Amino acid sequence: NLIRALAPPYPPAFFDSGKHRLHLLGSYFRNLPGATPRARLYWSDGRCYADCADGRRLQVTGLEIDRKAAGQAEFEQLFGAELFP
Repeated sequence: NLIRALAPPYPPAFFDSGKHRLHLLGSYFRNLPGATPRARLYWSDGRCYADCADGRRLQVTGLEIDRKAAGQAEFEQLFGAELFP
């Protein structure tokens, strides 16, 4: 709920991975199970997803890496196919 609860002027939900900071700007909960039991961030069919520690999956609707809008190409250039935070 933290992702959906924060909106400007408040800072977005974020986490750090190595030297990069990722901001999760929005999400959509579809009540689907995660693809793996491990928490991870990944892209599938042109959409960004987060498999969460509770076993559910969120669609991430807005992502920034180091304060720059990021899509699949930018994500995969830095992290490969998936990121395990």
